[in-house]
Amino acid sequence: GFPPKTAQKARFEELLVSLAGNRALAEKLQRARGLPEPGYSDEEWRALESLIRVLERSAGELELVFAEAGQTDFTGLSRAALQGLGDEDSGFTDLGLYLDNRISHILVDEYQDTNWAQFHLLEKLTHGWQPGDGRTLFAVGDPMQSIYRFREAEVGLFMRTRDRGLAGLELDSLRLDQNFRSKSEIVDWVNDTLGPAFPVAEDVAAGAVAYAGSEAGRGPGGNVEMLARADAAQEADAIAERVAQALTEHADDPEYKAAIIVRARNHLAEILPALQARGIPFRAVKLDPLLARPAVQDLLALTRAIRFPADRTAFLAVLRSPVCGLTLADLHALAGDGADPFDEQALDRLSAETRPRAERVFGALADARALVGKRSLRDRVEGAWHRLGGPHSLEDATSGAAEAQLFLDTLENAEQQDLIDDWNDFEALLQQAFTEGDSPDESVRLEILTMHAAKGLEWDLVVLPGLNRGIGGNDRELLYWLPFTPEHGDEQVLLAPLRAAWQPDNTPLIELIRAEQKARDEYENQRLLYVAATRARRQLVVSGVLDPERDTIQPAGGSLLEILWPRAGRDFLGSLERSLEAEDRGARDPEPATPDQSIRRVPDGWQPPMGQRLAWSPKLPPHEREVEIEFNWAGAQARRAGTVLHALLERVGNIGVENLETDQQRELAARIPRLLRALGTGPKTLDDTAAMIAAAFDATLASDTGRWILSGRHRDTACELALTGMVDGRLVNAVIDRTFIDEAGTRWIIDYKSGYHAGGELAGFLSEEAARYETQLGLYRRLFEQMGETDIRTALYLPRHDELRIV
Repeated sequence: GFPPKTAQKARFEELLVSLAGNRALAEKLQRARGLPEPGYSDEEWRALESLIRVLERSAGELELVFAEAGQTDFTGLSRAALQGLGDEDSGFTDLGLYLDNRISHILVDEYQDTNWAQFHLLEKLTHGWQPGDGRTLFAVGDPMQSIYRFREAEVGLFMRTRDRGLAGLELDSLRLDQNFRSKSEIVDWVNDTLGPAFPVAEDVAAGAVAYAGSEAGRGPGGNVEMLARADAAQEADAIAERVAQALTEHADDPEYKAAIIVRARNHLAEILPALQARGIPFRAVKLDPLLARPAVQDLLALTRAIRFPADRTAFLAVLRSPVCGLTLADLHALAGDGADPFDEQALDRLSAETRPRAERVFGALADARALVGKRSLRDRVEGAWHRLGGPHSLEDATSGAAEAQLFLDTLENAEQQDLIDDWNDFEALLQQAFTEGDSPDESVRLEILTMHAAKGLEWDLVVLPGLNRGIGGNDRELLYWLPFTPEHGDEQVLLAPLRAAWQPDNTPLIELIRAEQKARDEYENQRLLYVAATRARRQLVVSGVLDPERDTIQPAGGSLLEILWPRAGRDFLGSLERSLEAEDRGARDPEPATPDQSIRRVPDGWQPPMGQRLAWSPKLPPHEREVEIEFNWAGAQARRAGTVLHALLERVGNIGVENLETDQQRELAARIPRLLRALGTGPKTLDDTAAMIAAAFDATLASDTGRWILSGRHRDTACELALTGMVDGRLVNAVIDRTFIDEAGTRWIIDYKSGYHAGGELAGFLSEEAARYETQLGLYRRLFEQMGETDIRTALYLPRHDELRIV
């Protein structure tokens, strides 16, 4: 019942191009790029004609959906504004005439990020303006800072307006070449290193922007450092050290600010812990996932334990969390060796010292469950959290309390949106929530943000880490189109018919569009790096990871580091060589100590303060917060299916497939719906998911490969084997799905993957899966090698394809 998410992206009405225009544009582009004529078939163009009719109907259906829901999006608002002003063909509306009499001056900032809808809006607002009539249009922008193609920005509109004017108006062009932000060393480095990477000539249609050099307006006193390390952990340590050193050196300067600017959120996985280990406060708004915070993980376990009374894992997680703090030995007494933690004798298996703490949890959960239907889930969770002393168990009271509050607000919002019935919807919502960072007081002088969010801002020190990393491959699109900005006239759109599911390869037209999109992405990557580097006032650190074991040390294609490599590659290699020499001399930082595994818990006998011992009630009115909702449950549901399939295969592996009776197999299959419900699967998807798992399970037991993997005749067999060890000085925890020694004496380490690939190119999919999990299986191998084993083979097994892929 919700409006389609694609509404914000798909401009259906702007794709209704004529077939002749589309064909002419494709052939023109082929010639411009020096490519051979593709010889598109009439069948391809008939398919395109059908697609256009479907899109036209879809646009009408979308308008109806919006009207029924009483909602719209930014694209809808833009379209409404254009329709409200009218045009020359249909006549200008009263609103258009009224605004024409009222508006005398228009100022447009960030004009380099204008899209076609905004361009047409400006055309209508300035229609009929004449030179000397007292009305002015002032557009400000920098085409080298156009970085919003994903929002349909067309930098070519800036160049076209600059050269040819707008709606018949000629504009005077002024170029500013003084940089008053950065010290001369940074300005010169950007000119010398980034400048040559830009196109020599502009291309309006392709969005190619020529570099315009700057002159420093602040004088000398800055520096640029190229930093390279052998792995991401070393890079994070080096960056944290640079930041700490800079903040210490400028401790007496309260105005000194620093920033770590990344291309994508997931590039911070190693950096945030490194900063926290050094006690460096930072603000990372919407970058640190809420689910990664310990307080939120504890609250999520508590929520699941209340919402799903049979959720054994969530129940044990609450008992292990700081509100109770049972040891692993205590948990084993409750649930180990097949014991049921929910039976009446469970508490009797605990020691006299431990039992009171567990009783508090049993009681709080029972009371919260008894209020179902009487109080909201948020109220019941928050009440149990306070009763058990959750706020008093936080390691960082200030940030932990804020994170707990944000989780509870998200839970309340999910209830109001009816996203609790299917638990996958709620978890998908949580995955889109991020912490709000530390408070913006004077003590927090380090900000962490993305390159897009950094645009327009500045700091004394700017660190650009992970420049060796990309942001993922190009997935196949549902629809391929390519907008063009001609030097005059209206927008043109090159549209390709969909590739049939049975076709192994893309059509020539799709390949043409993909190649052109790739070229435009490369142009924008140059501009993105320029924006990030020019945020620095005094110090700029550009950093990346390089593999010293490779025959040729160079950055990956498509990375930002590749752009810098022709002019700065020698400096990066020098930094890497110095760091490796320091390691050889034993001068590297000491290996991190084994993590502190002491238990933090609410003190024995703790009671809430007197004011909180009364019946708890929420604050009124409840705090409201806007939460971005992503209606995407497919990923969470796939994980649930994988968990259940793993559990079934574990059971068979422990028995040995030869010893599994037919009745036992049927009994295991019958448990699938119950397991899915316990994991939060809603009724809408339960039957289809259960049927898919049952089919995969039966097929595995019937296949030769599956029966060989699950055989009980191998030596030293184990399922879900938990191992912990030190690898490269760091503690590694692993759970191995299946391992055994075969008759030839080879140790097999097999990881189950429940993914599925529909259609052709199965071999390519399997190769991608193998590459994705190569590092993980390599860690498993090293753990066994530390136990003295040498003859080891690692593999992935995909039950839904009955494929065993050696890795």
